Formats: sequence, C-alpha cells, structure tokens
Amino acid sequence: MSKQKKKQTVEYFKPQKTSSRSSGAGSRAEGKKKDHKLTVGSIYFKEKKVPFIRLSGEWLARQGFDLGKKVIVREQPGQLVLQVAEEAGQYES
Repeated sequence: MSKQKKKQTVEYFKPQKTSSRSSGAGSRAEGKKKDHKLTVGSIYFKEKKVPFIRLSGEWLARQGFDLGKKVIVREQPGQLVLQVAEEAGQYES
C-alpha cells in the first residue's frame, strides 16, 4: 500500500493597516521609523502545525535586506531580531 503525501498548507494573513501615511514627501527617507504589524499564521511542517511569519515589501530593501542576502535571526524573549549578514563568515554557526 502506498502512503498518501500530505500537502503543505500555508495560511496567509494580510498585514494589519497601521495609522494613515503622512503626506509629507520623503518622510521615510528622513529616517522615520515605521512599525509593520503582521499576524502570525501557520503552516504544516513534518505533519505538525507550526507558526509562520511572512515578511515582504520594498521596506526590506530600504533596510539592506536585498535579494540573495543572508539573514541572521536572533531569538530574544518576546522578539526576533533580524540582521543582514555582512560577511559569509558571519552567517556560519
């Protein structure tokens, strides 16, 4: 008998809208910080439902998270810190 493979299920959630955007030109270029509010979704990994967070948008590139760059994720109580790995050696564990 053959086992049926389960499909990986991904649940997507749209980011919650934040306060209205300022009409001032170049406000982001001036270094103002903006919070990005997301909702934790879920995917199935090894037949178990696990938390899933999707990050996408031009704001990532503005912060140096360009396509193909390696990223270090540090776990801290109640938060995740994302950092672009500047050198290949920095990415190694």
